[in-house]
Amino acid sequence: QERSYGGEFYSRETSKPLFMKHKLLTVQNIYRLRSIMELVKIVQSKEPGPLYQALSISIRNNNRLLTPEPSIYFLYKAPWMWNNLRKTVRNIGFENDENLIISLLRNSLLS
Repeated sequence: QERSYGGEFYSRETSKPLFMKHKLLTVQNIYRLRSIMELVKIVQSKEPGPLYQALSISIRNNNRLLTPEPSIYFLYKAPWMWNNLRKTVRNIGFENDENLIISLLRNSLLS
């Protein structure tokens, strides 16, 4: 027996209010959080060396990273996300404590 479903069955339900209510991050935001935090750890500790050396820190502003040619790889995506984050969160920098950066980043992603 074949069933026929109406338009109301296929109506799109949004989970955003639920995520906001319980302060949950989406998969995309978890990716942003982890990528930026890994980048911060690399810049602060200067380890692993090859990754740190591949990053280009701006001469005029040591909290800004110069992005290479656009690609899907970490060395482009993470600095790009960091620079975009700095546009919205003014008090964030590599000199900040890791926990403060996580808190500021999480609040930014949840807003």
